[in-house]
Amino acid sequence: MTSTDKFTSAEIKKAVRTLEKSYAMPINGDYVGIVSPDSKYDIMSIPEWLAVKEYSTPKDLYEGELGSLYGVRFVESPLAKVFTGAGASGIDVHATLIFGAMAFVKTEIGGESLSNIIKPLGSAGAADPLNQRATSGYTRTSHYKMAA
Repeated sequence: MTSTDKFTSAEIKKAVRTLEKSYAMPINGDYVGIVSPDSKYDIMSIPEWLAVKEYSTPKDLYEGELGSLYGVRFVESPLAKVFTGAGASGIDVHATLIFGAMAFVKTEIGGESLSNIIKPLGSAGAADPLNQRATSGYTRTSHYKMAA
């Protein structure tokens, strides 16, 4: 990849074709694409782009939803994967994930996957000399992965 390579309509169409050939089910009629803030400008410049404000019935929008193209609703996330220095001349490569229903599965970790932690009044010692602070919180361990 070079700095002149951009995310194109052909790549979106190929992704949709791959999902359809793999019997991936759309989510409420569309697939979902996660894009980085940098990648959104590439897809928004494609002539067929339909911005959220142009939807005929804008309902059930995803948080950060930008618009749709070729049956994919695109959502912007600053957490979208960026492969730092992975392109030609060390440029960053911004990955776009396009998926259908049941693409992710959650597995529970055996044992103590949920742990409640309680610190009673006075347990902070010198950090709480008047015994005014008590806390309660929890930790949870779970694992999400792409479905096979």
